[in-house]
Order: sequence, then structure tokens, then C-alpha cells
Amino acid sequence: MSLLDTLPTQSDDPLRAQAIATLREVGLPNKKTEAWRFTSVKAIVDRALPPAPVGLTAPHSDVVRFVGGHPVLPTAPRSNGVSLARVAQPSGFDVGEAFAALNTALFSDALVVTAKGVAERPLFVDHEASADTAAYARLRIVLEANAELVLVERYRGQSALSDSVVEVELGENAKLVHLRTHEDEGALLGTVSVRQARHSRYVSHALSFFGAPTRLDLRVRLEGEGAECSLDGIALVEGQTHSDHHVRVDHVAPRTTSHMRHRAVVSDRATSVFDGQAHVLPGAAGCEAHQHSRNLLLSEQATVHTKPHLEIHVDEVVASHGATVGALDADALFYLRARGISKRDAQTLLTYAFLQELVDAIAHPALRTAMRDALLSQLPGGELVRSLEDEALDFVEDHASEEEGA
Repeated sequence: MSLLDTLPTQSDDPLRAQAIATLREVGLPNKKTEAWRFTSVKAIVDRALPPAPVGLTAPHSDVVRFVGGHPVLPTAPRSNGVSLARVAQPSGFDVGEAFAALNTALFSDALVVTAKGVAERPLFVDHEASADTAAYARLRIVLEANAELVLVERYRGQSALSDSVVEVELGENAKLVHLRTHEDEGALLGTVSVRQARHSRYVSHALSFFGAPTRLDLRVRLEGEGAECSLDGIALVEGQTHSDHHVRVDHVAPRTTSHMRHRAVVSDRATSVFDGQAHVLPGAAGCEAHQHSRNLLLSEQATVHTKPHLEIHVDEVVASHGATVGALDADALFYLRARGISKRDAQTLLTYAFLQELVDAIAHPALRTAMRDALLSQLPGGELVRSLEDEALDFVEDHASEEEGA
């Protein structure tokens, strides 16, 4: 028995039927699949995990909840033209990957969020599930012209597998800020697919904590002139766990801009993978594409695979990419120890300082504080960092690691 054995034999919906047929023909990825050669999903696909059943769950007043992959809408009305609806059919978005197809075949109801104005407060979406089940959450975000929204997704619980798909469509001059945190004890296989119109902006902050294997496939298509995306990712990996971020940006229209930044802290025998691709297509002149991957190894057994790369088909482009891998700076550790700070606290200070730039990039003050607190709760001695002034942390940040180009 395997995960494919949970597929229905057929479906009356054409897109679901196509997904089922594709999965039965091609199967799920393995170590021979190029995009998955550093990430094994054998332990997941070899189990026939049943989709979580639809349960009776009381709605929260102001938070959308996915319980076992099934949406539960809040009771409080939304303001500023933000509407929520459940739909049973897939949208037809080309999300591409095998686990996105598995989600298409098995999700029950999708949540559609439509924004027509500037939302006053963030929309929180909590994903919760129980053990020994698979959760297939489907979320579609549509921002009409000039709309703005902050979306916060939080993956929590003990599900054996969470296979989620988020589809984003941004109208002209729209802006979406998208925060994702993974605190689930089970595996998370997430697909985010974004399409952007003229002068729209997509800002992503993805945070993966210690404890569970994760794979995020983030695809952005800059289809309108002047569209921008900023894609930040943080991975904290320990034990024998695994974090894999695959990011692809297609510059379809001219004068579009993309920024990718990924930082990983890897300890014990854990593994971090980052694959960042920027494709500047013919006709997309005047684009900017930047990629930077920085990785901090806290043990000799930790492993990092990092590959930022560019594919450019026009001449008029501003582009940069780079990757570094290093350990904590020995001189900085000595400096802190000489001032009475314990080894554990000194390591925590330097580790947080290594990540601080991406935390500070979160523009929303309350969410920035929440992200900082979430990170510090995962680091030993995090209370010390909370007690320090920003100026002290800025000094530590400048001396956090000894990095070498990858």
C-alpha cells in the first residue's frame, strides 16, 4: 500500500480526473527525479495515509481554520471588500508538481479569498490536523486591481502529512504580503503558485522550524510590466530532519523585478536544500533578478545543498546571484565569551543575528515581533536576545559567521 492507493478510481471533474490519470501514469517523485534528488519522500509515499475526515469544528470569530485540510470559515464579517467562500472544484491553475496534482485529486473544499480594497487587518489562516492522516488544504487568493492584503498562514498540529496548494492571482497595482510558518510535527509539502499583473507586488516570508521535514515549491510568474516579487525564506533544521525550498520566478514581462533571499541554520545531522531559479524570458527586457543564499552550519555532520541560478534570454538585464556556507565566527564567539556570556547564549546571539535581516524585513510591526518571538522560542537561550537592544544585535550581526562562497 502507498499514498497513491488513496486516489479515487475516477472523477467527474475534468481537472481532478486529469490529476488522477497523471499520477497513475507518472507516479510520485523519488531520488531519481532531478528536482527531488536531495529530498527523499519514500517514508511518506510508502504509507497509504487516508485523507482526514470532515469533522464538526466550531468556527473561530476572526481566524480561518483548515482542520484536516477542510476549511472552517470565521463568524466575524470581513471588512474592506474581503470575502471568503468555499468551492468544491479546482481552479485550473497550472501548479505543475506531482504533490500539487495529488492535492488536486484529493482535496474536498477549497477556500477562495477575494479582496477588492485595502484590508485593515491581516487574514490569519491556521492549518490543524491530527496524527495518522493526510491533510489536503487548498487556498485561492484573488486580489483585484489596487487591493492590498496581509495573509498569515500557520501550519500546526501533528498530521503525518500536510499537502497544501495556495494559488495567488494579483491584479494591477495589487499587493499581497504572505507569511508562512511551519510548526507542525508532520511533513509539509507545500506548493504556492503566483501570477502577477502590471505593477503588482508579492512579498513572501516563509519560516520552517526544527522538527519536521518540509518541502516548499514556490512559483511566481511576473506577467505584467513593472511587477515585483520579494521572496524571503528561513529554515531552522536540527536532528535528522530536512528542509527543502525550491523557488522559481519567470520574468515574462519587461521591467519586472525579483529578489530571493534564503537563510538556513543547520545543526546535528540535518539537511537544508535551496534551489532558486530566475528565468528572464525573451521580450522581458529591463528586468532585475537577484538571488542570495546564506547558510550557517552548527555541526560538522550538517549538510547544505544550495543552488541559486539564472537563465537569461535577453541582453538588457541587471542580475546577481551568490551562495555562502560557513560556521559561527570564532572571533565573535571569543569576544562574547570574554564578556561573561555563556557558550550557549553566545551561539544563540550569533545565530539570531545571522537571521535578523530577514526578520527585520517584515514591514508589519506586530507580525515582525511575532516572527521574532517564534524564532527565539526555538533557540536555546532566546530570552537573552529579547533583552538586548537593537544596537547590540546590529553589532553581533556584523560578526555572526565565517562564510565561504558555495
